[in-house]
Amino acid sequence: MIAAAPPRDTSLGLVRLIFSLAANPSQSVPEGLKLHLTTVIDEARVLLRDPHNVSAQTKPEAIALALEMTSNPDLSSAVDEITTFESINTVVANKVLERMRSYSAY
Repeated sequence: MIAAAPPRDTSLGLVRLIFSLAANPSQSVPEGLKLHLTTVIDEARVLLRDPHNVSAQTKPEAIALALEMTSNPDLSSAVDEITTFESINTVVANKVLERMRSYSAY
């Protein structure tokens, strides 16, 4: 299923926004967005372990993130540093954003 997805997916816009907020120490990230991002990351990791775990409840962002992580080892390494939302400091957020930018044409 991951391999059948388009190589570049605009569904990662919200993920990028959340990382952008996390990269700016003067911005606060609402709890709902924190939960959304950690859910997307967790689901992407599940898909990376076993792509057959995709279901109707799988977030499109998780599929897109898993696809990008598969194609971009630097992005995968940056996301692997994230264990909780609190582990996303300015350095980690900027690293993820840079890896996402270097991969995609956005």
